[in-house]
Amino acid sequence: METYLIWSIEHRAWWRPGRMGYTIWLDAAGVYSRDEAMQIVDDATMDWSRGAPNEVPVRIADLPDAARAILANKIAPFEEGRSAASAANPVARAQES
Repeated sequence: METYLIWSIEHRAWWRPGRMGYTIWLDAAGVYSRDEAMQIVDDATMDWSRGAPNEVPVRIADLPDAARAILANKIAPFEEGRSAASAANPVARAQES
């Protein structure tokens, strides 16, 4: 499964997990599925006629090795087929086991 971060042009920061605010720290950024990332970008960009989005999805596979290394533990649940919500929620993780 492809995984994404979302860069907020408006806030000059990464989206945090669960769509809960912004962070300048890569290791605190949320990891989203492609569908989630595209929905967030679409919802956040109210007026596409202006020609520039407010938010941009960034495919983790396209990041430099050093950045992917920082995110390695966050990506693992997606590679195992778990959702972002269950990866971030210890109760959901326990129920999946």
